[in-house]
Amino acid sequence: MFCPKCGDEYREGFNVCATCNVALVKERPYQAESEFLKPVTVYETANVATIAFVKSIMESEGIEYYCKGEGAQQSLPVQIQVDEKDAEKAREILNQMESSNFELIESDVKNGYTKKIENKVTGKHTSKGLIKGIIMGIFISVVVFFVYDYQQKHLSGPVEYDLNKDSKPDYFCYYKNGYVVREEQDRNFDRKIDLWYFLKDGSLDHGESDDDFDGTVDTWYYFKDGQLTRCEADTNSDNKPEIISHFTNGIRDEVVWYHETSRVLWKKVLLVNGIRQEEYVDQDYDGAFDMKIVYNSAERPISIIQLPKSGVPKTQGERGKER
Repeated sequence: MFCPKCGDEYREGFNVCATCNVALVKERPYQAESEFLKPVTVYETANVATIAFVKSIMESEGIEYYCKGEGAQQSLPVQIQVDEKDAEKAREILNQMESSNFELIESDVKNGYTKKIENKVTGKHTSKGLIKGIIMGIFISVVVFFVYDYQQKHLSGPVEYDLNKDSKPDYFCYYKNGYVVREEQDRNFDRKIDLWYFLKDGSLDHGESDDDFDGTVDTWYYFKDGQLTRCEADTNSDNKPEIISHFTNGIRDEVVWYHETSRVLWKKVLLVNGIRQEEYVDQDYDGAFDMKIVYNSAERPISIIQLPKSGVPKTQGERGKER
């Protein structure tokens, strides 16, 4: 699916462009070619900061240009084209830019690093050229910073990543006004999404996953202040959780099991620093735990205790969870 206005591509399931707020179409919209009598490519790059800088140079020199491929997938290179009559002048200006040995380093947007400029000065430069180069470097750094900052604050729509380097995207970040609002991942690389995370104000809010890769969500995650507090797992595809894990400060400290048909709470495990310490079991599903298992620091059972016939009553909260 494609946006008829900006040309951004979306996966199946999306109907409206997150940037332009217009309905998507199935075919990539026609992008008007340049009106030059004979367009000539003078520069090619996929670095968005470099593209912006080259555009500013062309505009400052009064050279009309056309960006072929702009608006397509972000990883694809964009060709800067000019009319044949301006090609020599454009190449000369761009060669001067590159001969100053300034290198644009594009950072990883996902990890939040900023772009920077490195000045590679050799012993062949004169002091005058060095000062000029430093001034040029400062100017380029400021331009790149503001371009990057503007893009981050206004970025909306999907950004794709290829984690296993098979030339097929398998991780997707969806931005709105510079913030990630949703993440999706194809963990087994079968071209189907099986993990979703939803963010609010830049922090994880909840998530869900298809852990057996059968096309149905079976696990749900809940976060508070960006930390995992609860995880629910459906083991028999009835859309009801049979195993619920509770977390404190991101560390699991309790896991409870519900019977897959009667929904009776029949087992509870207590953990300390993520290590199993005690396990309670309701063997006859009568509403009370009648067996206790104690574990050592290596999670090896060291004692099994049969509790009194009345058992250990479940708390009101635990009873309320039975469904």
